[in-house]
Amino acid sequence: MKIIHQGKYLNFIQEGRWEYVKRNNCSGIVSIFTMTPEKILVFTEQYRVPLKKWVIEFPAGLVGDIPEASQENLEQAALREMEEEIGYTAEKLIYLFEGPPSAGLSGETIHFYKAENMKKIGTGGGDESEQIVVHEIPLDNIDVFLGKKMKEGVWIDPKFYAGLYFMNQMK
Repeated sequence: MKIIHQGKYLNFIQEGRWEYVKRNNCSGIVSIFTMTPEKILVFTEQYRVPLKKWVIEFPAGLVGDIPEASQENLEQAALREMEEEIGYTAEKLIYLFEGPPSAGLSGETIHFYKAENMKKIGTGGGDESEQIVVHEIPLDNIDVFLGKKMKEGVWIDPKFYAGLYFMNQMK
């Protein structure tokens, strides 16, 4: 393995004939599938600079990426990201699975959780570096909502559909 370029947040790596990126500013990544006990999905729409598009996503983020949380574990990071992005916390997080978001581009994996017994504690919206809109949509209305958003040019992160699968299994 050879680091071809080291950026502030990413390393560009060559290993044999492969070239890929790997984060150098965190110890992991979490994504949380978030639905209230009343079957209301709570998720984000945020502008993603690499795509030049708004994208629908469940709350997600990096583990240990900020100095005051450098020693946090996966669950602590998941709860922090929920509060920061959507303004909710959870009584319990259920670990679901881990997997790669883009196996040919990156060496990272994401740890997926389902939030149980969510409670609103703030407004969300992310930190000063993020442009996040919080949505609260009944599970039964999500297909209509997503259809409208796609017609507006908003993209749906494929991981969002994985979350919908789990939410529908746990109705």
